[in-house]
Amino acid sequence: INMEAFKGQVQAYADRHGIDINTALEDFSDAYEANRVTDLYNKLDKTKAELTRTQAKVDSLRRNRQRSKAEEKELSIKSEFLKKLQGDVATYSEQLQGFSRQEAQQGMQQFNANPEIQEGMKIWNTMRERTIQLLVDTGVKTEALAEKWLDNSAYVPFQRVMNEEEANDLMVSRKGI
Repeated sequence: INMEAFKGQVQAYADRHGIDINTALEDFSDAYEANRVTDLYNKLDKTKAELTRTQAKVDSLRRNRQRSKAEEKELSIKSEFLKKLQGDVATYSEQLQGFSRQEAQQGMQQFNANPEIQEGMKIWNTMRERTIQLLVDTGVKTEALAEKWLDNSAYVPFQRVMNEEEANDLMVSRKGI
């Protein structure tokens, strides 16, 4: 599995659809972005459901004014977890700005209808996993960071909307003086 295998999938897709390679790459990119957005919507839905369950438990514990020490500890833990969930919902919602569920569903139709796109994503993710593992094995990156990167397997490089603050934090390196 290497970049040539990925290029082969793109070329096969282009040939099958009678389009040029750049249009095929755009289609791959759109489908991968739809996959990423769909993944985020799934995470958002799951997190909101967990937030609702946790909020109900916190509310129930708060109604009981004569809590045991174990219930006090549980209330404290659940309250902290509730804050984390609220933060996660805010993060996912921010990451989804500008992407509707309908757009993601339409993109996923393209993704699911084209085996070259699906196989291309498998190849791409295998290359990502190997590269990240190499960075860990050589001590360049930590296992924790690698897990975070791998957890975001639907991320499409160079297809990210950055806010102005993120863009200003980017470092540019250059040769010379």
